[in-house]
Amino acid sequence: MPCSKLKINMTYSIDTDVSRKISHITIATGLNISDFREEAYGNMNILLRKKYVVPIDSTDATDTAFLKSIESDLAAGMLVLDIAASTKEDSELDKYGQYLVDKGTAKVEKIIEGTVVIIGGEDNESNVENYQNPAQIQLESSDDYATFDRPMSGIENDAIEAKIDAERYDSLNDNEQL
Repeated sequence: MPCSKLKINMTYSIDTDVSRKISHITIATGLNISDFREEAYGNMNILLRKKYVVPIDSTDATDTAFLKSIESDLAAGMLVLDIAASTKEDSELDKYGQYLVDKGTAKVEKIIEGTVVIIGGEDNESNVENYQNPAQIQLESSDDYATFDRPMSGIENDAIEAKIDAERYDSLNDNEQL
């Protein structure tokens, strides 16, 4: 007997979560809610892996409810947009589909920004940018006197005259003409 690949269908939601959002819409035969859920799941994880190890396997009820909400919004939105594209008539249907996708995307962005924290999510350390510019952190230059907000001509003149760390720049006394 040939060995077949086992496909594990893990998502954050179930078909019922999606169908609740589109119960007022007639779904054509051949459209499978599970396909849209799996696509939404994949799209979410692509974005969420910027911050967390995916898939997020949280036991926190709030985390799972929020992730289920995002996935069902995205899946329902994509499904509605697919239906709207096939009918090419109902602009309200298209607007509703786009609303659901935008709603789900906004929730994902809140997670990535850190506005919403997934308690049970494991931080993805491999995607954290460790480089920080020292000048931005300290808000000063590496020498004793700041050179920010100083016209370039003053810095160039100091360099020509071999003045290093000259007196602090004062715009009121800047009356030299080139």
